[in-house]
Amino acid sequence: LENVRYYNEEEANDPAFASAERARYLANLGSLSCHTPAGAAPLGLDVGKAYAGGRTFGGGVKSANLTPDATGLAGWTIADIVATLKTNQEKGTGVMLLAPMPGGPDGVGGLLDADLTDLATYLHTLAPVVNGPFGRPDM
Repeated sequence: LENVRYYNEEEANDPAFASAERARYLANLGSLSCHTPAGAAPLGLDVGKAYAGGRTFGGGVKSANLTPDATGLAGWTIADIVATLKTNQEKGTGVMLLAPMPGGPDGVGGLLDADLTDLATYLHTLAPVVNGPFGRPDM
């Protein structure tokens, strides 16, 4: 999905640009459809809120906002995001991520450390989108 993020020349010269670009494919493939609210055809996604969470799954579970907004991952470091994906546990709480999130070593967390770092770097490049926060139905 090319239109999720456009870069200007200054951004392209940023040292993190290559890392983020490597992960854009991974993010679009593995995160976009679950972490973007439903929208109009042809994609069935509200691309104006790409990665902003709020997609509803069984049992009232809503996907998290992955943008660097206060309702999402603002204040999270790249290391925080990587650790959450590797352990399948929320930052600071130790609470397991809700299904269908495929975190942990048998899921997304099983990617190479370099790929996880690139993915977290990409999430840091997204524009912040206010959407949420979404509470846990089991708490």
